[in-house]
Amino acid sequence: MWLALGLSQTLLDTNVTNADSLFSSGAQDQLLESDSAQSRVSRTFFEQPLRGSLNIADTHAAIWTSSAVKWQELPPTAAPPTGVVYGDFRERKGCATFPDGAGLQLCFNIVPDISSVGLNAKELQLWLTCAAGGQSEAQFVAAGLMKDQLVARFETKCGNTAQTLTVTLQPRG
Repeated sequence: MWLALGLSQTLLDTNVTNADSLFSSGAQDQLLESDSAQSRVSRTFFEQPLRGSLNIADTHAAIWTSSAVKWQELPPTAAPPTGVVYGDFRERKGCATFPDGAGLQLCFNIVPDISSVGLNAKELQLWLTCAAGGQSEAQFVAAGLMKDQLVARFETKCGNTAQTLTVTLQPRG
């Protein structure tokens, strides 16, 4: 019963209807400002086939949509544990890569004994290759997960050009 009440409250509080897709800018803003948006996402979200889009603020149009977002968990970068070891709890990166997205990667810090990743500035980074070459400086703004869509917003700078980018992931199909 509590689960049903919580779900009902979540749906009513967000004012997002089926007619208002989370791909629309207004719905994304509601998600990122909503208290009911989840601040953590299960790693199983990334195990399913995903598609993604990249939007630049004020254009309200997807710059590209990828049908083949790929999830990859990278090996730990810290030295392995020594002595008697009961488990390897080194953090590592997990990245959603966008083959159609010019080097775009949405990367999370993964802690092995936690089955979810955080949607915050400490645990979520955006890597983007600029058109003129080099990596973009991306600053986390906000992120959230609602229903089956993950939306993350970043302020980026390539050379002298500053932009607000919104990356959206959702299951294919």
